[in-house]
Amino acid sequence: MCEKDIFSFKSKGSMDPPQVTVHSGPEVYDVLTLQAEHRSQSVWNGTLRGEKACLHPRRTDHELWQHLKHRPLHPRILDYFGRCGFRGVVEVGCVPYDWGVITALIERWRPETHTFHMRTGEATITLQDVELMFGMCVDGDPLLQAGARDISVQGWQQLIYELTGWAPGENCFTGVSRLYVGSLVAYMDGLDAITDQSAEVNVQQRVRLYLLWLCGGTIFPDKSGCKLSLDFLLDMRDLSTMGTQAWGASALSYLYNCLCRASMSAASDVCGFLSLLQVWAWERLIPMQPSLRPPREPMSPPEPHTALARKWTRCRVHQNEVRGVLAICRDVLDNLNDGQFVWEPYSETIINGLPEWCRRGRDVWMAQTPLICGIYREWHMVDRVLRQFGRVQHIPGPCTTFDHLHFKRDKRFRVTQQDIHYFEFMAAFWAHRRDNIIRAELLIEASRPRLEYFDWYHRHSRIFIGNPTHDVDRGYQHMAGRHEALARGHQNSYKLALSVANDPTASDAEKVLAEKFSRISVESMTAASLGTRLSFAPDYTPPTEYEEPPIVPVRRRQRQAVHRDEVRSRGPRGGRGQHRVDHQLVDEMCTSISLWREPPIY
Repeated sequence: MCEKDIFSFKSKGSMDPPQVTVHSGPEVYDVLTLQAEHRSQSVWNGTLRGEKACLHPRRTDHELWQHLKHRPLHPRILDYFGRCGFRGVVEVGCVPYDWGVITALIERWRPETHTFHMRTGEATITLQDVELMFGMCVDGDPLLQAGARDISVQGWQQLIYELTGWAPGENCFTGVSRLYVGSLVAYMDGLDAITDQSAEVNVQQRVRLYLLWLCGGTIFPDKSGCKLSLDFLLDMRDLSTMGTQAWGASALSYLYNCLCRASMSAASDVCGFLSLLQVWAWERLIPMQPSLRPPREPMSPPEPHTALARKWTRCRVHQNEVRGVLAICRDVLDNLNDGQFVWEPYSETIINGLPEWCRRGRDVWMAQTPLICGIYREWHMVDRVLRQFGRVQHIPGPCTTFDHLHFKRDKRFRVTQQDIHYFEFMAAFWAHRRDNIIRAELLIEASRPRLEYFDWYHRHSRIFIGNPTHDVDRGYQHMAGRHEALARGHQNSYKLALSVANDPTASDAEKVLAEKFSRISVESMTAASLGTRLSFAPDYTPPTEYEEPPIVPVRRRQRQAVHRDEVRSRGPRGGRGQHRVDHQLVDEMCTSISLWREPPIY
C-alpha cells in the first residue's frame, strides 16, 4: 500500500504523542489484484468526487410498468408467465433505484471474488436471493444463446414475425440484434387487449412480446437506456420449456458482469438486474431498510402468494433509513458493524411460506459453479459467503478460476477457438453443479466466525472507501475514518496494557494501572460493537512497509467479431486483444474436463 492510502491523526503541541496511523487496506494484494484500477482507489485518491462519483443506474422498463398499470395482464397471460418462471418479477413490479445505495455497494464490489467486501466480511447476491426474491428458476438448462451471432437484421425480422406476429421495419433496429424500445412500445399500445375469446396463438405471441420487453428492460438491460437485446428471443420459441431453463442463474450471471464493469474507475453507468441488487440491500443492510406497513384498508384482500420482494414494492415508509446521498451511504458502510448486517434474512418459516416455485431450486443454492448467460460466464463463489447460509466461515481458497479481466468479454470481442473450448467447459461444469455443492459445518447460534478469518480478512480486504482527509466545504463530512482512528488507538492501548500486565518485571502498581487501561479499552470497544477486534493483533503497519497497488495491464478491445466457422478455419492465430482468458488455465481444465474435482469441505 502506498502512503496516499494512509491517513494519520496527530495532535499539535510541543510534545507530540505517538502518531496513530490508519490505512484503508488491503495490506496484502494476493486477493484484490485489481485495486489500482478499482473505483475505490479513485475515490480514495480524490479523482472521483462530486457528480462523477455517483453511478447512473440504467433501465429500460419505465414504459413497461406504465403500460401494465393502465392495461393489466389478462389471467391467460399471467398463467403463461407462471409457467415460464416470470410471474414473480411481474407481481413484484417496479422497484425504485436508490443511486446512492447502489453506488456505495458497487464501490465495495470486487471482480476478483464476486463479493461485496463489507466491514463485517464478504457478502454477495446468490442463487438463493434470486429465487426467493423473484421466483426465477435457478436450476435448469443454461441460456447459451447459440447462433445469435449468425443472425442478420433480416433474420431477426423474420424470427420476430414468426414468434410475435410483429413485423418491425429496419428503422426499428440499432445494430444487428438490438431493438429500439420506443418502436415496441408504439406497437404494444396499438394492440387490442387479450380476452377470454382470443386465439391461443395470439395469447402466446403477446406473452413473447411482454417477455422480450421484461427481459430487455428490467432483467437484462444494457447501458443505452433505450434499446432491447433480441438474443433472449431465441430461448422463447417454445414457451412450454422456458420454465425448465435457469433464467434466474442467467440474470445473476449478467448482473455479476455488470457490477464488475461498474466497479472500475472509468465507469459512469451501471446496468443489469438492479432491482435484485436494490431489494438485496433493503433485506440485509439494516441502516438502509425502509419500514414496512400493512395495507391502508384493514379489510383489504391479502397479498397474492408470490415472491418475497413483493413486500418492498407494496408499502414502504421512508423515515429514518439512509438513502439518496452517496457520501452518507458510503460512510454508513464504512462504519457498518456486525449487528447492522443480516446474514440470514430468510428463516425456514419464511422459506416454507413462499410458493413452491420460489424454492424449487433449493438443492443448488450452495453450488460453486459458473453461471451462464450467453457469452457471459461468471462464477458463483459460495465458499466466501458461508455465513449467508448459516455455516461457519473459514478462510476461503484463492480464486484460481478467475481471469483478471474476465468481465471485459462481451459480444464485441473476437471469439477464438480457445474461448469456445472455455465456454464448453463452463457449460459442462454447470451440468455437474450438484457435484460441487459446498459443504460446511453449521453455525450454531452462540458461535461466531473464527478469529483467524477476521485477522485474514482485515489484511486482505479494502476496509475503507471514503477518505477522511478530503474535507468538504459544505454538506456531509466523512466520519468513519475518525471513528476507526479511535478504535485503533484503543486496540493498541489494550495490547500494550496486556503486555504490561503479563510482564514479570512490572510492579504491582503498574499492573493495576494496566488492568484499568485494558478495562477502559474493552468497555469502549464493546460499546462500539467492536469488541471482537481485541482478540487479534492490530493490523497497523508503518507507511514505509506499504507498496503501490500492483497495476494489471489492460489489453485493447478488439471490436471485430468472427463467426465460429471462421475461427475454426483460421486456427488459434489472431490479432491483438483476442486472448480474453487465462488460456493456460483453460487448456488444463479442458484436458481434464472429465476429472471432476470433489467439492470443497470446510
